[in-house]
Formats: sequence, structure tokens, C-alpha cells
Amino acid sequence: MSKILKIKQIGYDELEILLSMYREKAEWLNRIGQPMWSMEYLEKQNFITKYDYPDCFVAYINDIPIGGFILLESDKLFWGTDDHLAVYYIHKLVVTHDYTGQGNAEKMLGWIEEYAKTNGKEAVRLDCYEDRKYLLQLYKSCGFNLVEVKVMPDGTRIAQFEKRLQSKDGRTG
Repeated sequence: MSKILKIKQIGYDELEILLSMYREKAEWLNRIGQPMWSMEYLEKQNFITKYDYPDCFVAYINDIPIGGFILLESDKLFWGTDDHLAVYYIHKLVVTHDYTGQGNAEKMLGWIEEYAKTNGKEAVRLDCYEDRKYLLQLYKSCGFNLVEVKVMPDGTRIAQFEKRLQSKDGRTG
């Protein structure tokens, strides 16, 4: 059976599909001693409010939800108000346990790049905890460049990545 990845933007009426994947991943990360996402913000209304009504996407293989992400047009907390570029900020990229290690995160990031170009964006940005070596490697292998490591007030180190996009006419954003 073919394993074609399809990505669909979902409405908030379908948000539980995505939130359940986030909760599953958060529980696993807690079990292995690498907590990342607060369960409090993985409840529907808290999530929508925290991310200021994000665009939500779910990735499917053979109609089975295997991952997802959200896109934001601004991210003042981590990136400030630098609005000189048209950018999508990628948050909460997730792949379910049975579908990790199969290139699905890379495929989702590739899809996001094409979606961003179609929507006139010049770059995509994302961030992660600096100590998450597997995420650092993933993002670098997908062509993202480390912009800076930001130290938050609580001492958490956040690695910020950006990928400039080449427009349809060949110019880089």
C-alpha cells in the first residue's frame, strides 16, 4: 500500500485530532525526561488563545493522522517584532510514534516551504530548545540556518532557525 503524505488545513472543530497527537508526544517526552509542552496549553481553548488563533494542519497517510503543525504570521515572544520579511513561523511540528524515523517531518517541512511560497512568504522560521540535538540536526538537514540562540528570562536556551525561500521566479526572499 502506498504511503503518500497528504496535509490538510483543519478548522477548530477538528482541532482535537491535532491536540491528541501533541498530548501523546508530550507524555512521551515527559517519560524520557525531556519535557517540552505544557499539558495546560494542549486543551482546545487554551491552545487557541495562547497561539492567537493559529492556522492548524494535520498530515495523513492513508487517511490516518500521523502528524501536524501550526503556522503563525508573527511570533513576538521568540522573534520580536521584526516585520521586514513576510514569514511563517512553524510551531508544534509533531509526528506520531509509529511514523517517526520515516522522513515524515522532512516531508512536512518541505510542504510548508511550498505552501509559504504559494502564499507570498519570503522565509519560514522555527525554534526549539537548544539541547534537543535531534531537532537541531533535523532543521539543519532541511536547509534551515541557525540565526541565534536566545536565552529566555528563566535561562532556557532557544535555538532560532530560518530558511529563506526561493520564489517561483528564482529570487531568494
